[in-house]
Amino acid sequence: MIHPLDLRVQVAEATRAAFEGHAFAWGHYDCVRLAAFAALGMGYAPRLLRGGFYRTALGARRAIRRTGFASLEAAIDDLGLPRLGWAYALPSDIVALPSGEDWPALGVVMDQNHVLAFSNVDGLCRIARPAPSDIKILWSAPPCLKQP
Repeated sequence: MIHPLDLRVQVAEATRAAFEGHAFAWGHYDCVRLAAFAALGMGYAPRLLRGGFYRTALGARRAIRRTGFASLEAAIDDLGLPRLGWAYALPSDIVALPSGEDWPALGVVMDQNHVLAFSNVDGLCRIARPAPSDIKILWSAPPCLKQP
């Protein structure tokens, strides 16, 4: 059986391999898809993905509402992940960061100091070192091990 921390690292690296270097594209390569990819790898089934396809910020907002959530934060809270302080970050945890929209951008923790997220500057997905004050929320995503 794989150790939970090893699984976290594997999922974080798989998320990096799938997203790093890709340009932001609503509904394909965006922060919701990034966070959902990591959550799925950790054994969670995010209802957020059930909102359908979208190509714009307005479409993304409608997709969130179609899933029954009032906000992006509520959709992540629905996974049952505890909110912790940045000091407790582990690989594959999900974070809320500042964005150009009126909702946060989501990122995936790579290690204690780095997050995989889409850049506000050029829109590429890359590893960044956010200031602790930029971490609005940290959702701890321990492995959700299925019962046999």
